[in-house]
Amino acid sequence: MRPRHPERGAFHTRKEYRSQRVDVASIDPPGVALALPGDRWVGMTVLSRHPQHALVEMTGVVRDRHRKGVSSATKAVGLRYAAEQGVRRVKTFHHPADAAAIEANRRLGFVDDS
Repeated sequence: MRPRHPERGAFHTRKEYRSQRVDVASIDPPGVALALPGDRWVGMTVLSRHPQHALVEMTGVVRDRHRKGVSSATKAVGLRYAAEQGVRRVKTFHHPADAAAIEANRRLGFVDDS
């Protein structure tokens, strides 16, 4: 049985995730920021490129590194990369009940669309 996300159902398999979220034309490989203290992966942010903006597709952090700035750091690296590429607008999204993600996004300058 596959692990389940409490509000979204079963997680994608690795193959499904790769085909639907990684091996797509909009993913910008240099726009992937990894947090690798030593040889352990602890977090990442993935950006995709679109005609009028970039999108933070996902940010993930291993549980024992939550609330330690990893998410903000990888997103900041992604934002810097986007700016260096001339991207003028970057979008992101979060679960409306995820107060930590909302707070981190606000600190990085993200605002709600009006």
